[in-house]
Amino acid sequence: MLLRHTRWAEQQFDPVAGTYPARDFTFAVVLGNAVLLTRDGYDATIAGVERPTLGAHTLATIRRFAASNRLAGGTEWGRKLFFDTTFQSYFLLAARLLWTELDDATRRNVERITTGQAACTTALGTGDDPDSGGWTPHGLRGGYLGDTKLEEMGVYAQSLAPALAWAPADAQAQDWRAAFGAWSRNEAGLPARWSPTASTSTAGTSSRWPSAPRSSATATPPTPKRGWPPGSSPTRPTRPPTGSRSSPANRSTNRRPAPNSPSATCCTSGAPRTAARWSP
Repeated sequence: MLLRHTRWAEQQFDPVAGTYPARDFTFAVVLGNAVLLTRDGYDATIAGVERPTLGAHTLATIRRFAASNRLAGGTEWGRKLFFDTTFQSYFLLAARLLWTELDDATRRNVERITTGQAACTTALGTGDDPDSGGWTPHGLRGGYLGDTKLEEMGVYAQSLAPALAWAPADAQAQDWRAAFGAWSRNEAGLPARWSPTASTSTAGTSSRWPSAPRSSATATPPTPKRGWPPGSSPTRPTRPPTGSRSSPANRSTNRRPAPNSPSATCCTSGAPRTAARWSP
Protein backbone atom coordinates (compact mmCIF):
# COMPACT_ATOMS: atom_id res chain seq x y z
CA MET A 1 0.00 0.00 0.00
CA LEU A 2 2.77 2.46 0.94
CA LEU A 3 4.71 1.62 -2.19
CA ARG A 4 1.69 2.42 -4.35
CA HIS A 5 0.99 5.58 -2.34
CA THR A 6 4.56 6.71 -3.01
CA ARG A 7 3.70 7.13 -6.67
CA TRP A 8 1.15 9.79 -5.72
CA ALA A 9 3.53 11.37 -3.20
CA GLU A 10 6.23 11.78 -5.82
CA GLN A 11 3.75 13.47 -8.14
CA GLN A 12 3.36 16.16 -5.45
CA PHE A 13 7.10 16.79 -5.17
CA ASP A 14 8.08 20.35 -6.04
CA PRO A 15 11.34 20.23 -8.03
CA VAL A 16 11.79 23.99 -7.73
CA ALA A 17 11.60 24.02 -3.93
CA GLY A 18 13.28 20.64 -3.74
CA THR A 19 10.72 19.37 -1.20
CA TYR A 20 7.19 18.11 -0.90
CA PRO A 21 4.85 21.12 -0.58
CA ALA A 22 3.34 22.74 2.50
CA ARG A 23 -0.11 22.78 0.88
CA ASP A 24 -2.59 20.77 2.97
CA PHE A 25 0.37 19.43 4.99
CA THR A 26 1.37 17.33 1.99
CA PHE A 27 4.92 17.22 3.36
CA ALA A 28 3.66 14.76 6.01
CA VAL A 29 4.13 12.04 3.38
CA VAL A 30 7.65 11.86 4.79
CA LEU A 31 6.33 9.43 7.40
CA GLY A 32 5.29 6.83 4.83
CA ASN A 33 8.56 7.42 3.02
CA ALA A 34 10.55 6.95 6.22
CA VAL A 35 8.84 3.64 6.90
CA LEU A 36 9.72 2.39 3.42
CA LEU A 37 13.29 3.63 3.66
CA THR A 38 13.93 1.89 6.97
CA ARG A 39 12.38 -1.49 6.09
CA ASP A 40 13.34 -4.29 3.76
CA GLY A 41 11.40 -5.03 0.60
CA TYR A 42 11.56 -1.69 -1.19
CA ASP A 43 10.39 -2.09 -4.79
CA ALA A 44 11.19 0.84 -7.05
CA THR A 45 9.00 -0.55 -9.81
CA ILE A 46 5.90 -0.32 -7.65
CA ALA A 47 6.94 2.92 -5.93
CA GLY A 48 7.80 4.63 -9.20
CA VAL A 49 11.00 6.13 -7.78
CA GLU A 50 14.44 4.81 -6.97
CA ARG A 51 15.21 4.42 -3.28
CA PRO A 52 18.12 6.93 -3.19
CA THR A 53 15.92 9.58 -4.86
CA LEU A 54 13.09 8.99 -2.39
CA GLY A 55 15.58 9.28 0.46
CA ALA A 56 16.96 12.56 -0.84
CA HIS A 57 13.48 14.04 -1.28
CA THR A 58 12.45 12.94 2.21
CA LEU A 59 15.54 14.27 3.99
CA ALA A 60 15.36 17.60 2.18
CA THR A 61 11.71 17.96 3.21
CA ILE A 62 12.42 17.13 6.85
CA ARG A 63 15.28 19.61 6.89
CA ARG A 64 13.16 22.42 5.46
CA PHE A 65 10.05 21.93 7.58
CA ALA A 66 11.95 21.34 10.79
CA ALA A 67 13.50 24.77 10.33
CA SER A 68 10.24 26.47 9.34
CA ASN A 69 8.24 25.19 12.33
CA ARG A 70 7.23 27.95 14.75
CA LEU A 71 8.58 26.04 17.73
CA ALA A 72 12.01 25.98 16.11
CA GLY A 73 11.97 29.68 15.29
CA GLY A 74 10.21 29.49 11.93
CA THR A 75 6.94 31.07 10.85
CA GLU A 76 5.39 28.58 8.40
CA TRP A 77 3.61 25.98 10.52
CA GLY A 78 3.46 24.16 13.85
CA ARG A 79 2.40 24.69 17.49
CA LYS A 80 -1.26 25.23 16.58
CA LEU A 81 -3.20 22.43 18.22
CA PHE A 82 -5.97 22.20 15.61
CA PHE A 83 -4.61 20.73 13.41
CA ASP A 84 -0.95 21.47 12.87
CA THR A 85 0.00 19.19 15.73
CA THR A 86 -1.59 16.15 14.10
CA PHE A 87 0.74 16.40 11.11
CA GLN A 88 3.54 17.56 13.38
CA SER A 89 3.33 14.20 15.15
CA TYR A 90 3.68 12.36 11.82
CA PHE A 91 6.58 14.60 10.90
CA LEU A 92 8.41 14.01 14.18
CA LEU A 93 8.07 10.25 13.87
CA ALA A 94 9.50 10.38 10.35
CA ALA A 95 12.45 12.40 11.62
CA ARG A 96 13.09 9.88 14.39
CA LEU A 97 12.98 6.95 11.98
CA LEU A 98 15.65 8.67 9.88
CA TRP A 99 17.51 10.17 12.85
CA THR A 100 20.96 8.89 11.88
CA GLU A 101 20.58 10.47 8.44
CA LEU A 102 19.80 13.97 9.74
CA ASP A 103 22.32 16.77 10.15
CA ASP A 104 22.92 18.25 13.60
CA ALA A 105 20.96 21.45 12.98
CA THR A 106 17.90 19.50 11.86
CA ARG A 107 18.14 17.22 14.90
CA ARG A 108 18.20 20.24 17.20
CA ASN A 109 15.14 21.67 15.47
CA VAL A 110 13.28 18.38 15.81
CA GLU A 111 14.12 18.29 19.53
CA ARG A 112 12.93 21.88 19.97
CA ILE A 113 9.64 21.06 18.26
CA THR A 114 9.17 17.97 20.41
CA THR A 115 9.72 19.59 23.80
CA GLY A 116 8.37 22.98 22.81
CA GLN A 117 4.98 21.56 21.86
CA ALA A 118 4.67 19.66 25.13
CA ALA A 119 5.51 22.82 27.07
CA CYS A 120 2.96 24.88 25.13
CA THR A 121 0.17 22.33 25.50
CA THR A 122 0.85 21.85 29.21
CA ALA A 123 0.90 25.60 29.82
CA LEU A 124 -2.65 25.83 28.46
CA GLY A 125 -3.92 23.70 31.33
CA THR A 126 -7.55 22.96 30.51
CA GLY A 127 -7.88 26.17 28.50
CA ASP A 128 -8.29 26.66 24.78
CA ASP A 129 -5.49 27.17 22.28
CA PRO A 130 -5.66 30.84 21.21
CA ASP A 131 -4.28 29.93 17.77
CA SER A 132 -7.03 27.40 17.02
CA GLY A 133 -10.05 29.61 16.56
CA GLY A 134 -13.28 28.09 17.81
CA TRP A 135 -11.90 24.60 18.35
CA THR A 136 -12.24 23.64 22.02
CA PRO A 137 -12.52 20.51 24.22
CA HIS A 138 -14.62 22.53 26.71
CA GLY A 139 -12.00 21.80 29.33
CA LEU A 140 -12.33 18.44 31.04
CA ARG A 141 -16.11 18.44 30.76
CA GLY A 142 -16.28 17.94 27.04
CA GLY A 143 -19.44 18.57 25.09
CA TYR A 144 -22.88 18.48 26.57
CA LEU A 145 -25.43 17.96 23.84
CA GLY A 146 -24.49 15.24 21.38
CA ASP A 147 -20.81 16.19 21.05
CA THR A 148 -18.47 14.59 23.58
CA LYS A 149 -15.40 16.57 22.46
CA LEU A 150 -13.39 13.37 22.82
CA GLU A 151 -11.54 14.02 19.56
CA GLU A 152 -10.60 17.50 20.73
CA MET A 153 -9.29 16.12 24.02
CA GLY A 154 -7.37 13.57 21.99
CA VAL A 155 -5.61 16.37 20.13
CA TYR A 156 -4.31 17.73 23.43
CA ALA A 157 -3.11 14.28 24.51
CA GLN A 158 -1.61 13.50 21.11
CA SER A 159 0.47 16.68 21.10
CA LEU A 160 2.18 15.61 24.33
CA ALA A 161 3.06 12.07 23.24
CA PRO A 162 6.25 12.80 21.22
CA ALA A 163 7.93 14.50 24.18
CA LEU A 164 7.04 11.61 26.47
CA ALA A 165 8.57 9.19 23.96
CA TRP A 166 11.74 11.09 23.11
CA ALA A 167 12.40 13.46 26.02
CA PRO A 168 11.42 11.42 29.09
CA ALA A 169 14.27 12.82 31.18
CA ASP A 170 13.36 16.47 30.56
CA ALA A 171 12.86 18.56 33.69
CA GLN A 172 9.22 19.17 32.70
CA ALA A 173 8.44 15.54 31.81
CA GLN A 174 6.50 14.93 35.01
CA ASP A 175 4.11 17.77 34.17
CA TRP A 176 3.75 16.45 30.62
CA ARG A 177 2.91 12.97 31.90
CA ALA A 178 0.30 14.37 34.29
CA ALA A 179 -1.34 16.37 31.51
CA PHE A 180 -1.24 13.47 29.04
CA GLY A 181 -2.71 11.07 31.58
CA ALA A 182 -5.45 13.48 32.60
CA TRP A 183 -6.59 14.22 29.05
CA SER A 184 -6.43 10.60 27.89
CA ARG A 185 -8.21 9.15 30.93
CA ASN A 186 -10.80 11.89 30.92
CA GLU A 187 -11.69 11.44 27.25
CA ALA A 188 -12.19 7.73 27.84
CA GLY A 189 -14.93 8.22 30.42
CA LEU A 190 -17.16 11.11 29.40
CA PRO A 191 -20.80 10.37 28.61
CA ALA A 192 -22.25 11.50 25.30
CA ARG A 193 -24.42 14.03 27.15
CA TRP A 194 -23.69 15.67 30.45
CA SER A 195 -26.37 18.04 31.68
CA PRO A 196 -29.01 20.17 29.98
CA THR A 197 -27.99 23.10 32.17
CA ALA A 198 -24.23 22.79 31.76
CA SER A 199 -23.26 25.37 29.20
CA THR A 200 -20.03 26.81 30.55
CA SER A 201 -16.82 26.71 28.58
CA THR A 202 -13.15 27.16 29.30
CA ALA A 203 -12.74 29.24 26.16
CA GLY A 204 -10.13 31.90 26.61
CA THR A 205 -8.72 30.47 29.83
CA SER A 206 -5.02 29.86 30.28
CA SER A 207 -4.75 28.12 33.61
CA ARG A 208 -1.68 26.26 34.76
CA TRP A 209 -1.90 22.49 34.60
CA PRO A 210 -3.39 20.70 36.42
CA SER A 211 -6.46 22.71 37.29
CA ALA A 212 -10.10 21.95 37.89
CA PRO A 213 -12.56 22.78 35.11
CA ARG A 214 -14.79 25.76 35.65
CA SER A 215 -18.15 24.96 37.09
CA SER A 216 -21.63 26.27 36.48
CA ALA A 217 -23.84 27.40 39.32
CA THR A 218 -26.59 25.17 37.97
CA ALA A 219 -24.46 22.21 36.99
CA THR A 220 -24.22 18.96 38.95
CA PRO A 221 -20.87 18.81 40.82
CA PRO A 222 -18.37 16.69 38.87
CA THR A 223 -17.17 13.37 40.22
CA PRO A 224 -13.57 12.20 39.66
CA LYS A 225 -12.70 8.90 38.10
CA ARG A 226 -10.25 6.51 39.70
CA GLY A 227 -6.54 6.78 39.04
CA TRP A 228 -6.24 10.56 38.82
CA PRO A 229 -3.04 12.32 39.86
CA PRO A 230 -2.05 12.43 43.53
CA GLY A 231 -3.46 15.38 45.41
CA SER A 232 -6.92 15.05 43.92
CA SER A 233 -9.88 15.85 46.11
CA PRO A 234 -12.76 13.57 45.13
CA THR A 235 -16.35 14.60 45.46
CA ARG A 236 -18.32 12.00 47.42
CA PRO A 237 -20.69 10.14 45.09
CA THR A 238 -24.35 10.82 45.70
CA ARG A 239 -26.80 7.94 46.07
CA PRO A 240 -29.57 7.94 43.46
CA PRO A 241 -32.99 8.69 44.90
CA THR A 242 -35.13 5.70 45.81
CA GLY A 243 -37.35 4.77 42.92
CA SER A 244 -35.09 6.28 40.24
CA ARG A 245 -34.34 4.11 37.24
CA SER A 246 -30.74 3.69 38.38
CA SER A 247 -31.61 2.64 41.94
CA PRO A 248 -31.14 -1.05 42.87
CA ALA A 249 -34.91 -1.49 43.14
CA ASN A 250 -35.40 -0.70 39.47
CA ARG A 251 -32.30 -2.19 37.84
CA SER A 252 -34.23 -5.28 36.91
CA THR A 253 -36.10 -3.27 34.31
CA ASN A 254 -32.82 -3.09 32.35
CA ARG A 255 -33.84 0.28 30.96
CA ARG A 256 -31.28 2.99 30.26
CA PRO A 257 -32.24 6.45 31.56
CA ALA A 258 -32.40 9.34 29.16
CA PRO A 259 -29.00 11.11 29.03
CA ASN A 260 -30.40 14.41 30.29
CA SER A 261 -32.65 12.98 33.00
CA PRO A 262 -31.81 13.47 36.69
CA SER A 263 -31.39 9.70 36.95
CA ALA A 264 -28.63 9.48 34.32
CA THR A 265 -25.97 8.28 36.77
CA CYS A 266 -22.68 6.42 36.62
CA CYS A 267 -23.28 2.72 36.20
CA THR A 268 -20.65 1.76 38.78
CA SER A 269 -20.97 4.25 41.60
CA GLY A 270 -24.41 5.77 41.23
CA ALA A 271 -22.75 9.19 41.03
CA PRO A 272 -23.81 11.79 38.44
CA ARG A 273 -22.05 11.07 35.15
CA THR A 274 -19.79 14.09 34.88
CA ALA A 275 -16.22 14.85 33.98
CA ALA A 276 -13.55 14.26 36.58
CA ARG A 277 -11.69 16.95 38.45
CA TRP A 278 -8.88 17.20 40.95
CA SER A 279 -7.40 19.86 43.19
CA PRO A 280 -4.46 21.78 41.74
